[in-house]
Amino acid sequence: MVRSDEGLGIAVTLQTPEKIRELQRKLYLKAKRESRYRFYLLHDKVSRRDILRHAWRLVRSNGGGPGIDGLTLAAVEGLEGGVETYLDRIAEELKADAYRAQPVKRTFIPKPDGGERPLGIPTVRDRIVQMAMKIVIEPVFEADFQENSYGFRPKRDAHQALEDVATQIARQRFQVIDADIRKYFDTIPHAKLMKLVSKRIVDRKILRWIKMWLRAPIYEETKDGNAVAWRERIGQALNLLGLSFNEEKTRVIDARESSFDFLGFRIEARKSPKTGKTFPLTRPSPKALQRFRDRIRLIS
Repeated sequence: MVRSDEGLGIAVTLQTPEKIRELQRKLYLKAKRESRYRFYLLHDKVSRRDILRHAWRLVRSNGGGPGIDGLTLAAVEGLEGGVETYLDRIAEELKADAYRAQPVKRTFIPKPDGGERPLGIPTVRDRIVQMAMKIVIEPVFEADFQENSYGFRPKRDAHQALEDVATQIARQRFQVIDADIRKYFDTIPHAKLMKLVSKRIVDRKILRWIKMWLRAPIYEETKDGNAVAWRERIGQALNLLGLSFNEEKTRVIDARESSFDFLGFRIEARKSPKTGKTFPLTRPSPKALQRFRDRIRLIS
């Protein structure tokens, strides 16, 4: 199957190369035959050049905006040395165990009910590695899925799920549980998830990379386009020390819209009426001034 991206004048081949399909078949059959088998060596497949190249093609065909580093899909193609050199660097990082996940940019998309759904956008680099990981480990877990499971599985889609529902109703099975999991992707218990993954995969590098993605800091894109570091990043570090935020005194602000107090001073961003440039206006905070007045009264 070939998809043409007319805007960039390129054609992206989505058909899985036979060598990769052969690897996937071997992994699937091994997992299917031995339900308790645990895979100890898979990370070397993730860094294979043919798998990274196919991962890039899939990421490119999916489209999507840039991550926190601002690097777009088109920009990767325009880098010195092109995509191949970019993939070479990723492969070297993976092989040298130097790969580290980058923060995820969070934006919001409208929901049919009028609300907003959070959407995490990893960098192109991380999306390529994640896709390469998916290519390798998907056959392992695919062997364990139930036949009536349709979500996020290869060669399965919503139409097949609907056909299954229609078949069950035609068989006079009318009792339906219409359910939804609240904020599923925001509330997945990471420890339990990793425990389940490790029942099939015990490759330390694979498990570490997955943990990196689960724990990656989240940056939120505000409506005016400036990236704001969410306090979760600091909160995660505090939690490791057994500490936590004082929720009543913790906030995230835009210094252009609101002032904040720091070390006895009140600071805010102001625009100079003469030059039009923004500068930090720093002055004693009201509390600091009050303490100074109280001391003066005691002296006098």
